[in-house]
Amino acid sequence: MRVPGAKLCTAALLLCATLSAAAPAKKKGSGNINIIDVIIKLGSFRDLRTVMENAVTGVVSPKACSICAAATGMLFDYLDSGRSSNGLVKLIQGACAFLKIANPDACASVIDMYKLKAEGSAEAAGSPVKVLHISDTHYDPEYEEGSNGACADPICCRAHNGAPASAAARAGKWGHRGKCDIPLRTLESALQHAAEKNQASGSDLSSPHGPCAQSSTRGG
Repeated sequence: MRVPGAKLCTAALLLCATLSAAAPAKKKGSGNINIIDVIIKLGSFRDLRTVMENAVTGVVSPKACSICAAATGMLFDYLDSGRSSNGLVKLIQGACAFLKIANPDACASVIDMYKLKAEGSAEAAGSPVKVLHISDTHYDPEYEEGSNGACADPICCRAHNGAPASAAARAGKWGHRGKCDIPLRTLESALQHAAEKNQASGSDLSSPHGPCAQSSTRGG
């Protein structure tokens, strides 16, 4: 499913702004973003609300980038202070649900997908190899052309979302900008293009690919 990136960054920002007060002071010139920098970047809560609303339809503005950059800096400050990554995940999940960015189940599952699983490095082995990295395909087997692409659910463009209220909200043949993933035909076309245009020795597939189980609002 699509939980708008700017909204998640906003949740992290508001959470870390509070936590940063308890973090050890950073040396001047360390490059870390402090709370004063964040307030200046946000400008006003009206700007913040606009960024969050636009993020739903996939609009990325300079203001959204500033919010994400500030949030990222504070997340690193939090981890650098010695706190655990698992604790950070739980705090962001709580902030996501509290701010009603998505329902609690969606907040928990989506944020958990990005939790650090392992870390380390590998030694270079011989000559460079060209690898095609395919990520975030967001294929939805329930995508239906002509369905509502502007629904109130976490993910739209499905038959149970009802009819669109306008032509602009109608799910297209290849996809729809907003809270929708893509149909199979779009994924197949993209993979066919990649196979024809990229001379890679191998490929690497990383998630997410399909919508989360919690994204469906139907009973059962």
